[in-house]
Parts: sequence; structure tokens; C-alpha cells
Amino acid sequence: MDFAENVQNGNFINAFEQLKSLSEEEFEKRVVSVAFELENISAYFFMLSVIEKSENAFHHYIASVVLSTALSHLTGAYHAGLYHARKAIELAPDEISYKEYLLLFHDIPERLVSSQEAFKLSLEILKVNPTQQRALELKMKLQSSLLDSN
Repeated sequence: MDFAENVQNGNFINAFEQLKSLSEEEFEKRVVSVAFELENISAYFFMLSVIEKSENAFHHYIASVVLSTALSHLTGAYHAGLYHARKAIELAPDEISYKEYLLLFHDIPERLVSSQEAFKLSLEILKVNPTQQRALELKMKLQSSLLDSN
């Protein structure tokens, strides 16, 4: 069985075996691609089984990406994705890419990350990477709006 079939059929041990030798980038591509292909929550449940066996920041990040992209049309997917994004940061607080990713939850219509939190995240990102474009733009935009609201 190929990876997608294993995920679809709940054969998560076999599915994980097929991915365990991949780089993180390839792992992410395969899981997210299958989530879009299958158009159901089985890819998310696959990630939950992976998290159950070896909880780490990267696995929470991938669970968040699956929820906030391929499954974003499901009610509550962004909220659950936000949980996993925050958990990734909790487990790897120095990994700046997870903080950059968390800014997505400020940009969506539901605005699950407040302007104050997004501003703080932008400052943290800019300390490490002063040229990060999204953080720069958000900092400038939010700085003026937060000053106007006070």
C-alpha cells in the first residue's frame, strides 16, 4: 500500500514507516499533500498518532499546517490548528519559524491571535531576523493601530 492508502485506512504504523527516513521538509510535503488529496481528517489523525508516539514541536507544527490548510474548511480547524501551533512554540521556544507561522492566525478572518500578541511576536521575530518581511509589515501596521487605540 502507498502512503495515502495507509493513512486513509488507518494503518498509521505502516504510514509512519514509509516516512521515517525522510527529511522534515519532505515529511511535511508528503503529509500535507495527502491531506489535500484525501480531503478528510485521516491525515490529521495520522499526525495525532505520530504525536502520541513522539511528541515534538515539528509534529505539532505539521498537525497545525494540515488543519489550517487542507482542512481549514472544517468548523473548528483553525482553533485546533492554533492549539498545535502554540504547542510547537511551547516545545521549541527558540524556533523562530514557528512564531512566524503563528502570525497566520492573526491574518485569517477569525483573527485568533490578537493584535497585541501579533505585535509581540513580530518583535521577537525581528530580534532574530531583522529583515523578515511579514514581521516588519505587521509591526509597522500594528504599532500605529495599537497607539491609536490607547
